[in-house]
Amino acid sequence: WYLKVAKYGYSYNGNPRQQQNIAFFPLYPLTCRLCRAVTGISIGLCAVLLSNLAFLVGLAALYALITWEIGSDVARSATLLLAFFPTSFFFSTMYTESFFLAFSVLAYAAFRKQRFIQGGIWAGLASATRAPGILLFVPLLLEGFPCLKERRMWWRVIAAGLLAASGLGGFMLYQWIAFGDPLASFKVQQHALGWRGEFALPFRRIAEAYGEIFSGQLSPAPFDVSFALMFIALACTLPSHLPRSYALYTILGVALPLFAQNNTLGLTRYVNVLFPGFMALGIIGRKSRWIVWVHLALFAVVLVYFSMRFAQMHWVG
Repeated sequence: WYLKVAKYGYSYNGNPRQQQNIAFFPLYPLTCRLCRAVTGISIGLCAVLLSNLAFLVGLAALYALITWEIGSDVARSATLLLAFFPTSFFFSTMYTESFFLAFSVLAYAAFRKQRFIQGGIWAGLASATRAPGILLFVPLLLEGFPCLKERRMWWRVIAAGLLAASGLGGFMLYQWIAFGDPLASFKVQQHALGWRGEFALPFRRIAEAYGEIFSGQLSPAPFDVSFALMFIALACTLPSHLPRSYALYTILGVALPLFAQNNTLGLTRYVNVLFPGFMALGIIGRKSRWIVWVHLALFAVVLVYFSMRFAQMHWVG
């Protein structure tokens, strides 16, 4: 889908029940298209190069943020766990994960240091990359609200909010001008056959996912649910070590796909950009190093399994 957007641009026939590329956010494929225009190399190669470069930036930014917040020992563990997470190979392919990770970490770091304009720019790029980028309003609100009383800061917080919404707002404006419907992307995501989503309690979906264990077929579904629940549990440990925004951001990041999808497929891919979960694992492993090594071994085994499925064109996320 991203390759089609990069090559041919967006199309929308007005029927939200049909799968169409308008469902996918623009920044990543347009950056690949720009790379092709500037360098002359293929869009596919541009995509791989850009994804890997963004992943390195994301890892470096995450290491710096965690070192600033907690310490370099936790930073080493967290970045290592992220690099070997079961869906980390998506960071090196034509998917938006690496861009979103880099932008969200950079935005978070800026908000924590009260560099609101800079954070707003990074958050705006994140919201132009994926819809969950709008969740970066969580750290902006929690870090910026106390500053609204300061004359020199309040306008920066307001400007940061506008910048953070600019990615999503710009995409919606484009859809309105080009297709007459600013919500076309969300309608296709919600109603297209095969992509249909509906907000509902996820308990039945979770039970069905674990039920596949007894079906005799090895499926990613139990892993998806297990990793999603693990990240929720890890988020609950964060408030005793870090500002509450980290926990809230992680829980909302898991809840959004968990409650909005018809199934649990792809949850492992969705949580791999929720970096506070890896921070929590690093903090836990600070006193018990064996926890880090056990999780690292588990991640590596599942990473091999998921990579093999992906290489054989089977569904992973």
